[in-house]
Amino acid sequence: MKLMMCLVCSYFILTGEVLGGNRGGQRKKDLIYKVRNEIVPQTSNKEGADSINATLWIPEKGAWLGAEVSNCSVQSFREHESKISRQLDILRFYHGSGSWTTLTSNEHNYINAGRKVFVSFKPNSKWINAVGAANGGSSSVDAQLTKLAKSVASIKPKKMMICVWHEPQNDVGKAGTTQEYIAMWHNVRAIFDTNGATNVIWSWVVQGYSGQRKLVNVMWPGNQYVDWVAWDMYQGSSSDKLVSEQAEMYNWFSTNSDSIHDYVSKPWAWGEWGIGVNSWTPTAVQQVNTINAINAAVNANQYPRVHYMAYFDNNNAPNATSAILSGAWQAYSSFANSPYMTQYDSVTSVTKSNKLPEKFLLFHNYPNPFNPSTEINYSIAKSGFVTLKVYNILGQEVAELFDGYQKAGLYNIDFDASKLASGVYIYRLRSSGLTQTKKMILMK
Repeated sequence: MKLMMCLVCSYFILTGEVLGGNRGGQRKKDLIYKVRNEIVPQTSNKEGADSINATLWIPEKGAWLGAEVSNCSVQSFREHESKISRQLDILRFYHGSGSWTTLTSNEHNYINAGRKVFVSFKPNSKWINAVGAANGGSSSVDAQLTKLAKSVASIKPKKMMICVWHEPQNDVGKAGTTQEYIAMWHNVRAIFDTNGATNVIWSWVVQGYSGQRKLVNVMWPGNQYVDWVAWDMYQGSSSDKLVSEQAEMYNWFSTNSDSIHDYVSKPWAWGEWGIGVNSWTPTAVQQVNTINAINAAVNANQYPRVHYMAYFDNNNAPNATSAILSGAWQAYSSFANSPYMTQYDSVTSVTKSNKLPEKFLLFHNYPNPFNPSTEINYSIAKSGFVTLKVYNILGQEVAELFDGYQKAGLYNIDFDASKLASGVYIYRLRSSGLTQTKKMILMK
Protein backbone atom coordinates (compact mmCIF):
# COMPACT_ATOMS: atom_id res chain seq x y z
CA MET A 1 0.00 0.00 0.00
CA LYS A 2 2.88 2.40 0.79
CA LEU A 3 4.46 1.60 -2.56
CA MET A 4 1.13 2.24 -4.29
CA MET A 5 0.68 5.66 -2.69
CA CYS A 6 4.25 6.66 -3.59
CA LEU A 7 3.70 5.61 -7.20
CA VAL A 8 0.44 7.53 -7.45
CA CYS A 9 2.00 10.63 -5.89
CA SER A 10 4.91 10.40 -8.32
CA TYR A 11 2.48 10.23 -11.20
CA PHE A 12 0.73 13.44 -10.26
CA ILE A 13 4.00 15.32 -9.89
CA LEU A 14 5.35 14.12 -13.21
CA THR A 15 2.24 14.39 -15.37
CA GLY A 16 2.06 18.08 -14.57
CA GLU A 17 5.75 18.89 -14.96
CA VAL A 18 7.43 16.36 -17.24
CA LEU A 19 4.66 15.43 -19.67
CA GLY A 20 2.61 18.58 -19.50
CA GLY A 21 -0.49 16.48 -18.74
CA ASN A 22 -3.97 17.82 -18.10
CA ARG A 23 -4.01 20.43 -15.37
CA GLY A 24 -6.65 21.83 -13.05
CA GLY A 25 -10.15 20.52 -13.69
CA GLN A 26 -8.99 17.65 -15.89
CA ARG A 27 -7.02 16.11 -13.04
CA LYS A 28 -9.29 16.90 -10.09
CA LYS A 29 -10.78 13.89 -8.30
CA ASP A 30 -8.62 11.54 -10.38
CA LEU A 31 -6.77 10.06 -7.41
CA ILE A 32 -7.27 6.34 -6.94
CA TYR A 33 -6.52 3.82 -4.28
CA LYS A 34 -6.40 0.05 -4.29
CA VAL A 35 -8.60 -2.27 -2.24
CA ARG A 36 -7.78 -5.94 -2.74
CA ASN A 37 -7.07 -5.57 -6.46
CA GLU A 38 -10.06 -3.27 -7.03
CA ILE A 39 -9.63 0.29 -8.24
CA VAL A 40 -12.36 2.57 -6.89
CA PRO A 41 -12.90 6.35 -7.04
CA GLN A 42 -11.64 8.24 -4.03
CA THR A 43 -14.70 10.04 -2.69
CA SER A 44 -13.05 11.58 0.33
CA ASN A 45 -9.87 11.75 2.35
CA LYS A 46 -11.76 12.13 5.62
CA GLU A 47 -13.00 9.57 8.13
CA GLY A 48 -16.40 9.05 9.75
CA ALA A 49 -19.40 9.92 7.62
CA ASP A 50 -17.33 10.13 4.44
CA SER A 51 -16.13 6.56 4.94
CA ILE A 52 -19.78 5.49 5.16
CA ASN A 53 -20.50 7.48 2.01
CA ALA A 54 -17.83 5.58 0.11
CA THR A 55 -19.24 2.27 1.41
CA LEU A 56 -22.73 3.13 0.15
CA TRP A 57 -21.59 4.66 -3.17
CA ILE A 58 -22.60 8.19 -2.21
CA PRO A 59 -20.72 10.74 -4.35
CA GLU A 60 -18.95 13.55 -2.57
CA LYS A 61 -21.05 16.06 -4.51
CA GLY A 62 -23.60 16.08 -7.29
CA ALA A 63 -25.28 12.89 -8.45
CA TRP A 64 -24.30 9.74 -10.26
CA LEU A 65 -25.43 9.46 -13.87
CA GLY A 66 -27.09 6.16 -14.73
CA ALA A 67 -29.03 4.47 -17.51
CA GLU A 68 -30.65 1.16 -18.44
CA VAL A 69 -28.23 -1.11 -20.32
CA SER A 70 -29.98 -4.52 -20.15
CA ASN A 71 -30.69 -4.61 -23.87
CA CYS A 72 -27.65 -2.62 -24.96
CA SER A 73 -24.76 -4.34 -26.71
CA VAL A 74 -21.25 -3.58 -25.49
CA GLN A 75 -20.40 -1.89 -28.79
CA SER A 76 -23.45 0.40 -28.86
CA PHE A 77 -22.89 1.19 -25.19
CA ARG A 78 -19.28 2.19 -25.92
CA GLU A 79 -20.45 4.40 -28.78
CA HIS A 80 -23.05 6.05 -26.59
CA GLU A 81 -20.53 6.90 -23.91
CA SER A 82 -18.24 8.32 -26.57
CA LYS A 83 -21.11 10.46 -27.86
CA ILE A 84 -21.75 12.07 -24.47
CA SER A 85 -18.00 12.30 -23.79
CA ARG A 86 -18.19 10.64 -20.39
CA GLN A 87 -18.75 7.28 -18.83
CA LEU A 88 -21.98 6.40 -17.06
CA ASP A 89 -21.52 6.01 -13.32
CA ILE A 90 -24.20 3.37 -12.68
CA LEU A 91 -25.39 0.72 -15.16
CA ARG A 92 -28.96 -0.53 -14.69
CA PHE A 93 -30.03 -4.12 -15.37
CA TYR A 94 -33.52 -5.58 -14.99
CA HIS A 95 -34.64 -9.20 -14.57
CA GLY A 96 -38.25 -10.38 -14.64
CA SER A 97 -39.95 -12.93 -12.45
CA GLY A 98 -37.64 -15.78 -11.44
CA SER A 99 -35.21 -15.12 -14.31
CA TRP A 100 -32.17 -14.05 -12.26
CA THR A 101 -30.45 -17.01 -10.64
CA THR A 102 -26.83 -15.98 -11.17
CA LEU A 103 -24.86 -12.98 -12.38
CA THR A 104 -24.91 -12.74 -16.16
CA SER A 105 -21.71 -12.56 -18.20
CA ASN A 106 -22.35 -8.87 -18.97
CA GLU A 107 -22.88 -8.09 -15.29
CA HIS A 108 -19.71 -9.96 -14.42
CA ASN A 109 -17.73 -8.15 -17.10
CA TYR A 110 -18.90 -4.69 -16.08
CA ILE A 111 -18.33 -5.36 -12.37
CA ASN A 112 -14.86 -6.79 -13.02
CA ALA A 113 -14.10 -3.70 -15.09
CA GLY A 114 -14.84 -1.54 -12.05
CA ARG A 115 -18.25 -0.30 -13.18
CA LYS A 116 -21.07 0.29 -10.69
CA VAL A 117 -23.86 -2.18 -11.50
CA PHE A 118 -27.47 -1.88 -10.31
CA VAL A 119 -29.83 -4.84 -10.73
CA SER A 120 -33.58 -4.83 -10.14
CA PHE A 121 -35.13 -8.29 -10.00
CA LYS A 122 -38.33 -10.14 -9.12
CA PRO A 123 -37.77 -13.39 -7.19
CA ASN A 124 -41.12 -14.83 -8.29
CA SER A 125 -44.41 -13.73 -9.80
CA LYS A 126 -46.06 -14.10 -6.37
CA TRP A 127 -44.64 -12.49 -3.27
CA ILE A 128 -45.88 -15.30 -1.01
CA ASN A 129 -43.61 -17.75 -2.83
CA ALA A 130 -40.54 -15.74 -1.84
CA VAL A 131 -41.29 -15.20 1.87
CA GLY A 132 -39.29 -18.26 2.90
CA ALA A 133 -40.24 -21.93 3.13
CA ALA A 134 -40.51 -21.68 6.90
CA ASN A 135 -43.17 -18.99 6.45
CA GLY A 136 -45.24 -20.82 3.85
CA GLY A 137 -43.14 -19.88 0.84
CA SER A 138 -41.55 -22.03 -1.84
CA SER A 139 -38.43 -24.04 -1.06
CA SER A 140 -37.47 -23.94 -4.75
CA VAL A 141 -37.52 -20.13 -4.68
CA ASP A 142 -35.31 -20.24 -1.57
CA ALA A 143 -32.90 -22.50 -3.47
CA GLN A 144 -32.90 -20.10 -6.40
CA LEU A 145 -32.17 -17.17 -4.08
CA THR A 146 -29.40 -19.13 -2.36
CA LYS A 147 -27.72 -19.79 -5.71
CA LEU A 148 -28.03 -16.12 -6.61
CA ALA A 149 -26.65 -15.00 -3.25
CA LYS A 150 -23.58 -17.20 -3.68
CA SER A 151 -23.03 -15.78 -7.16
CA VAL A 152 -23.16 -12.23 -5.80
CA ALA A 153 -20.87 -13.14 -2.89
CA SER A 154 -18.30 -14.49 -5.36
CA ILE A 155 -17.46 -10.98 -6.61
CA LYS A 156 -16.36 -9.74 -3.18
CA PRO A 157 -14.76 -7.39 -2.30
CA LYS A 158 -16.48 -5.69 -5.23
CA LYS A 159 -20.01 -4.52 -4.58
CA MET A 160 -23.25 -4.10 -6.48
CA MET A 161 -26.59 -2.41 -5.90
CA ILE A 162 -29.75 -4.53 -5.84
CA CYS A 163 -33.46 -3.73 -5.71
CA VAL A 164 -36.05 -6.38 -4.85
CA TRP A 165 -39.12 -5.76 -7.03
CA HIS A 166 -39.14 -2.09 -8.05
CA GLU A 167 -42.40 -0.10 -8.35
CA PRO A 168 -44.39 -2.55 -6.17
CA GLN A 169 -47.51 -0.38 -5.70
CA ASN A 170 -49.01 -1.42 -9.03
CA ASP A 171 -48.70 -5.10 -8.12
CA VAL A 172 -50.50 -5.07 -4.77
CA GLY A 173 -53.28 -7.63 -5.11
CA LYS A 174 -51.90 -9.16 -8.30
CA ALA A 175 -48.60 -10.27 -6.75
CA GLY A 176 -49.74 -10.32 -3.13
CA THR A 177 -50.39 -8.21 -0.07
CA THR A 178 -48.22 -5.42 1.29
CA GLN A 179 -47.30 -7.69 4.23
CA GLU A 180 -46.14 -10.41 1.82
CA TYR A 181 -44.05 -7.86 -0.08
CA ILE A 182 -42.26 -6.86 3.12
CA ALA A 183 -41.79 -10.50 4.13
CA MET A 184 -40.26 -11.20 0.70
CA TRP A 185 -37.72 -8.39 1.23
CA HIS A 186 -36.81 -9.77 4.65
CA ASN A 187 -36.38 -13.30 3.31
CA VAL A 188 -34.16 -12.16 0.43
CA ARG A 189 -31.97 -10.22 2.84
CA ALA A 190 -31.74 -13.16 5.24
CA ILE A 191 -30.71 -15.58 2.48
CA PHE A 192 -28.13 -13.18 1.11
CA ASP A 193 -26.64 -12.49 4.54
CA THR A 194 -26.55 -16.19 5.42
CA ASN A 195 -24.68 -17.00 2.22
CA GLY A 196 -22.09 -14.26 2.62
CA ALA A 197 -23.54 -11.79 0.10
CA THR A 198 -22.84 -8.84 2.37
CA ASN A 199 -21.39 -6.86 -0.55
CA VAL A 200 -24.81 -5.56 -1.60
CA ILE A 201 -26.09 -1.98 -1.42
CA TRP A 202 -29.86 -2.37 -1.12
CA SER A 203 -32.03 0.10 -3.00
CA TRP A 204 -35.78 0.40 -2.41
CA VAL A 205 -37.55 1.77 -5.50
CA VAL A 206 -41.19 2.88 -5.59
CA GLN A 207 -43.36 4.88 -7.96
CA GLY A 208 -43.41 8.60 -7.23
CA TYR A 209 -46.72 9.60 -8.79
CA SER A 210 -49.20 11.31 -6.48
CA GLY A 211 -51.76 8.51 -6.83
CA GLN A 212 -49.25 5.89 -5.66
CA ARG A 213 -47.94 7.66 -2.56
CA LYS A 214 -50.61 6.31 -0.21
CA LEU A 215 -48.94 2.87 -0.33
CA VAL A 216 -45.34 4.01 0.18
CA ASN A 217 -45.27 3.97 3.99
CA VAL A 218 -47.03 0.61 4.31
CA MET A 219 -44.56 -1.02 1.89
CA TRP A 220 -41.40 0.18 3.65
CA PRO A 221 -39.25 -2.94 4.34
CA GLY A 222 -37.71 -1.38 7.46
CA ASN A 223 -34.88 0.97 8.30
CA GLN A 224 -32.29 -1.80 8.65
CA TYR A 225 -33.15 -3.38 5.30
CA VAL A 226 -32.70 -0.38 2.99
CA ASP A 227 -29.57 1.60 2.07
CA TRP A 228 -30.97 3.86 -0.68
CA VAL A 229 -34.45 5.32 -1.19
CA ALA A 230 -35.48 5.78 -4.82
CA TRP A 231 -38.56 6.62 -6.84
CA ASP A 232 -39.47 6.39 -10.52
CA MET A 233 -41.36 9.02 -12.48
CA TYR A 234 -41.95 9.80 -16.14
CA GLN A 235 -43.45 12.72 -18.02
CA GLY A 236 -46.40 11.23 -19.86
CA SER A 237 -47.61 14.16 -21.96
CA SER A 238 -46.56 17.60 -23.12
CA SER A 239 -48.66 19.15 -20.35
CA ASP A 240 -47.08 17.15 -17.52
CA LYS A 241 -45.06 18.95 -14.86
CA LEU A 242 -42.26 16.49 -14.24
CA VAL A 243 -40.08 19.00 -12.40
CA SER A 244 -42.84 20.05 -9.99
CA GLU A 245 -43.88 16.42 -9.38
CA GLN A 246 -40.28 15.51 -8.58
CA ALA A 247 -40.27 18.33 -6.05
CA GLU A 248 -43.56 17.09 -4.57
CA MET A 249 -42.20 13.57 -4.09
CA TYR A 250 -38.98 14.95 -2.65
CA ASN A 251 -40.97 16.95 -0.11
CA TRP A 252 -43.25 13.98 0.58
CA PHE A 253 -40.33 11.81 1.68
CA SER A 254 -38.96 14.67 3.78
CA THR A 255 -42.22 15.28 5.65
CA ASN A 256 -43.20 11.60 6.05
CA SER A 257 -39.88 10.48 7.49
CA ASP A 258 -40.06 9.34 11.13
CA SER A 259 -38.39 6.83 13.44
CA ILE A 260 -40.17 3.89 11.76
CA HIS A 261 -39.79 5.21 8.19
CA ASP A 262 -36.35 6.79 8.41
CA TYR A 263 -36.12 8.06 4.85
CA VAL A 264 -34.02 11.15 5.51
CA SER A 265 -31.01 9.22 6.84
CA LYS A 266 -30.65 7.44 3.47
CA PRO A 267 -29.30 8.75 0.17
CA TRP A 268 -32.06 9.28 -2.41
CA ALA A 269 -32.24 8.55 -6.11
CA TRP A 270 -34.41 9.04 -9.16
CA GLY A 271 -34.25 5.35 -10.02
CA GLU A 272 -35.92 5.92 -13.38
CA TRP A 273 -37.07 9.14 -14.94
CA GLY A 274 -37.73 10.08 -18.50
CA ILE A 275 -39.98 11.74 -21.01
CA GLY A 276 -42.52 9.97 -23.18
CA VAL A 277 -44.70 6.99 -22.28
CA ASN A 278 -47.60 5.10 -23.82
CA SER A 279 -49.07 6.97 -26.81
CA TRP A 280 -47.24 10.27 -26.39
CA THR A 281 -44.07 10.67 -28.44
CA PRO A 282 -42.03 13.72 -27.39
CA THR A 283 -39.81 15.56 -29.80
CA ALA A 284 -36.11 15.92 -29.16
CA VAL A 285 -36.73 19.59 -28.31
CA GLN A 286 -39.30 18.67 -25.66
CA GLN A 287 -36.89 16.17 -24.15
CA VAL A 288 -34.02 18.65 -24.03
CA ASN A 289 -36.26 21.40 -22.60
CA THR A 290 -37.47 19.16 -19.77
CA ILE A 291 -33.98 17.95 -18.98
CA ASN A 292 -32.73 21.54 -18.94
CA ALA A 293 -35.52 22.46 -16.52
CA ILE A 294 -34.42 19.71 -14.15
CA ASN A 295 -30.85 20.84 -14.74
CA ALA A 296 -31.76 24.29 -13.44
CA ALA A 297 -33.53 22.80 -10.40
CA VAL A 298 -30.53 20.64 -9.53
CA ASN A 299 -28.14 23.56 -9.96
CA ALA A 300 -30.36 25.58 -7.62
CA ASN A 301 -29.82 22.83 -5.00
CA GLN A 302 -33.50 21.95 -4.79
CA TYR A 303 -32.65 18.25 -4.38
CA PRO A 304 -29.63 18.02 -2.06
CA ARG A 305 -30.49 14.46 -0.97
CA VAL A 306 -30.65 13.08 -4.53
CA HIS A 307 -27.32 11.42 -5.32
CA TYR A 308 -28.17 9.23 -8.30
CA MET A 309 -30.34 9.78 -11.37
CA ALA A 310 -30.97 7.28 -14.15
CA TYR A 311 -32.45 8.72 -17.33
CA PHE A 312 -34.67 6.33 -19.31
CA ASP A 313 -36.17 7.07 -22.70
CA ASN A 314 -39.39 5.49 -23.92
CA ASN A 315 -38.28 2.42 -25.83
CA ASN A 316 -41.67 2.14 -27.54
CA ALA A 317 -41.68 5.66 -28.95
CA PRO A 318 -40.53 6.17 -32.58
CA ASN A 319 -38.41 9.16 -31.55
CA ALA A 320 -36.64 7.32 -28.74
CA THR A 321 -33.51 6.50 -30.70
CA SER A 322 -29.90 7.19 -29.88
CA ALA A 323 -29.67 9.81 -32.62
CA ILE A 324 -32.76 11.74 -31.49
CA LEU A 325 -31.80 11.51 -27.83
CA SER A 326 -28.21 12.62 -28.31
CA GLY A 327 -29.12 16.24 -27.61
CA ALA A 328 -31.01 15.25 -24.47
CA TRP A 329 -28.09 13.13 -23.28
CA GLN A 330 -25.68 16.00 -23.84
CA ALA A 331 -27.86 18.29 -21.73
CA TYR A 332 -28.33 15.65 -19.05
CA SER A 333 -24.66 14.76 -18.78
CA SER A 334 -23.82 18.41 -18.21
CA PHE A 335 -25.45 18.42 -14.78
CA ALA A 336 -24.95 14.84 -13.66
CA ASN A 337 -21.79 16.43 -12.29
CA SER A 338 -20.00 13.32 -11.09
CA PRO A 339 -16.23 13.85 -11.30
CA TYR A 340 -15.48 10.13 -11.15
CA MET A 341 -14.55 8.09 -14.20
CA THR A 342 -14.58 4.33 -13.66
CA GLN A 343 -12.68 1.71 -15.60
CA TYR A 344 -13.78 1.11 -19.17
CA ASP A 345 -15.39 -2.19 -20.09
CA SER A 346 -13.30 -4.60 -22.12
CA VAL A 347 -14.07 -6.05 -25.53
CA THR A 348 -12.42 -9.01 -27.18
CA SER A 349 -12.13 -7.68 -30.74
CA VAL A 350 -9.63 -5.07 -31.84
CA THR A 351 -11.72 -3.26 -34.40
CA LYS A 352 -12.89 0.17 -35.41
CA SER A 353 -16.54 1.14 -34.95
CA ASN A 354 -18.55 2.00 -38.06
CA LYS A 355 -20.13 5.00 -36.31
CA LEU A 356 -18.15 8.21 -36.12
CA PRO A 357 -17.50 9.66 -32.66
CA GLU A 358 -18.15 13.29 -31.89
CA LYS A 359 -15.21 13.83 -29.51
CA PHE A 360 -11.47 13.30 -29.22
CA LEU A 361 -11.31 11.07 -26.16
CA LEU A 362 -8.81 8.78 -24.43
CA PHE A 363 -10.44 6.24 -22.11
CA HIS A 364 -9.08 4.58 -18.98
CA ASN A 365 -7.31 1.33 -19.72
CA TYR A 366 -8.74 -1.99 -18.60
CA PRO A 367 -7.81 -3.82 -16.50
CA ASN A 368 -5.97 -1.45 -14.17
CA PRO A 369 -3.80 -2.43 -12.33
CA PHE A 370 -2.74 -5.01 -14.91
CA ASN A 371 -0.23 -7.83 -15.44
CA PRO A 372 1.13 -8.03 -18.03
CA SER A 373 -1.31 -6.72 -20.65
CA THR A 374 -4.12 -4.17 -20.76
CA GLU A 375 -6.42 -2.62 -23.34
CA ILE A 376 -6.51 1.08 -24.27
CA ASN A 377 -9.55 2.57 -26.01
CA TYR A 378 -9.76 5.95 -27.72
CA SER A 379 -11.85 7.89 -30.20
CA ILE A 380 -10.89 10.53 -32.74
CA ALA A 381 -13.46 12.79 -34.36
CA LYS A 382 -11.26 13.97 -37.24
CA SER A 383 -9.12 11.88 -39.55
CA GLY A 384 -5.41 12.60 -39.30
CA PHE A 385 -2.07 11.47 -37.92
CA VAL A 386 -2.32 9.82 -34.52
CA THR A 387 0.30 8.86 -31.94
CA LEU A 388 -0.25 6.76 -28.84
CA LYS A 389 2.81 6.38 -26.66
CA VAL A 390 3.66 5.10 -23.18
CA TYR A 391 6.07 6.78 -20.75
CA ASN A 392 7.57 5.88 -17.39
CA ILE A 393 7.32 8.23 -14.40
CA LEU A 394 10.58 9.91 -15.45
CA GLY A 395 8.99 10.98 -18.72
CA GLN A 396 10.99 8.52 -20.81
CA GLU A 397 9.20 6.84 -23.70
CA VAL A 398 8.98 3.07 -23.16
CA ALA A 399 6.54 2.03 -25.91
CA GLU A 400 5.04 3.37 -29.12
CA LEU A 401 1.62 1.78 -29.60
CA PHE A 402 0.64 3.64 -32.74
CA ASP A 403 2.14 6.29 -35.02
CA GLY A 404 0.37 6.88 -38.28
CA TYR A 405 -2.76 8.00 -40.10
CA GLN A 406 -6.21 6.94 -38.87
CA LYS A 407 -9.69 7.79 -40.03
CA ALA A 408 -12.21 9.20 -37.52
CA GLY A 409 -13.55 6.38 -35.37
CA LEU A 410 -13.33 4.35 -32.18
CA TYR A 411 -10.20 2.25 -31.65
CA ASN A 412 -8.70 -0.11 -29.08
CA ILE A 413 -5.15 -1.36 -28.76
CA ASP A 414 -3.64 -4.07 -26.55
CA PHE A 415 -0.53 -3.05 -24.61
CA ASP A 416 1.84 -5.85 -23.56
CA ALA A 417 4.11 -4.72 -20.70
CA SER A 418 5.71 -8.10 -20.00
CA LYS A 419 9.21 -6.61 -20.50
CA LEU A 420 8.62 -3.63 -18.19
CA ALA A 421 9.05 -3.34 -14.44
CA SER A 422 6.18 -2.77 -12.02
CA GLY A 423 5.20 0.86 -11.57
CA VAL A 424 3.07 3.75 -12.76
CA TYR A 425 3.10 4.45 -16.49
CA ILE A 426 1.61 7.29 -18.50
CA TYR A 427 -0.04 6.86 -21.89
CA ARG A 428 -0.60 9.84 -24.15
CA LEU A 429 -2.77 10.24 -27.25
CA ARG A 430 -2.11 13.01 -29.80
CA SER A 431 -4.03 13.91 -32.94
CA SER A 432 -4.91 17.10 -34.84
CA GLY A 433 -3.20 19.30 -32.27
CA LEU A 434 -5.08 17.70 -29.35
CA THR A 435 -3.52 15.75 -26.49
CA GLN A 436 -4.95 13.60 -23.69
CA THR A 437 -2.96 11.76 -21.02
CA LYS A 438 -3.90 9.06 -18.52
CA LYS A 439 -2.10 6.75 -16.13
CA MET A 440 -1.98 3.00 -15.58
CA ILE A 441 -0.34 0.75 -13.00
CA LEU A 442 1.62 -2.37 -13.82
CA MET A 443 1.77 -4.77 -10.85
CA LYS A 444 3.76 -7.98 -11.28
